Amino acid sequence: MRRRIIINLTVTALLFSLCGCSSLYRPQVMNIPLIDRKGELRADIGPGCASVALGVTDHIAAQGYVKNNSNEGTKLQFAAGLFSPVGDKGVAELYAGYSNTWGDIVSSSGLFTTDYQAGRIQSYFLQGNYGFKRLGQGNHMELGFGLRGGMLLYDVNLKTIEENSSVDEQGNTVTNTVVTQNKDVQGEAPFLEPSIIWRFGWEHFKFNISYSWSITNKLEIPYTPRSLALGLCLDFNLYNRKSPMPLN
Repeated sequence: MRRRIIINLTVTALLFSLCGCSSLYRPQVMNIPLIDRKGELRADIGPGCASVALGVTDHIAAQGYVKNNSNEGTKLQFAAGLFSPVGDKGVAELYAGYSNTWGDIVSSSGLFTTDYQAGRIQSYFLQGNYGFKRLGQGNHMELGFGLRGGMLLYDVNLKTIEENSSVDEQGNTVTNTVVTQNKDVQGEAPFLEPSIIWRFGWEHFKFNISYSWSITNKLEIPYTPRSLALGLCLDFNLYNRKSPMPLN
């Protein structure tokens, strides 16, 4: 029964990760590493994106993220912060970071209308994570929760092109192209991104399912408010050290 549930959830997440609207801004997935010791190296890999996190010292961690696909442009992110084990299974993390997204994408396409987005979106953020490791049979399951908040700075060109067909006097079909919107949008918008991640598998190799959504009311460009993705996680301990003591 448990295996069937896992298979169903995995297939569902894979289908969602392969579809969805295109936009330069979309809440990030796979951003809850749950580092709990110096030398722990974690790599999460998903559709068109990857993140790497490292326990630099007993309580300081750094992480990077890269994304590149035709639906959402290119994104680079870096964050650093503190972590601490909480009891035998809990982990608390706090990061501060910066991300930069840019691209020229087709955000939507209908029968006669095509929308384009081109430009750049930057964000400055703080993110707190809390989760549990070494759960389930074999102690190879993890569950993490995160909350990211900060400011988006955007400079994006929005363009809409409509096509219509007509028949000329000779009976030939003529296609007309009309630009109905072409404007530059600049501004700032505060945002919150709650997220959750579930990892399951083996000691050094796990599957993950992650879900994030965005809360913002001042963003003046079309965006995708939710992200659901399936990925893989590789977990190694560079120094073969046990978890450090919690922060006092």
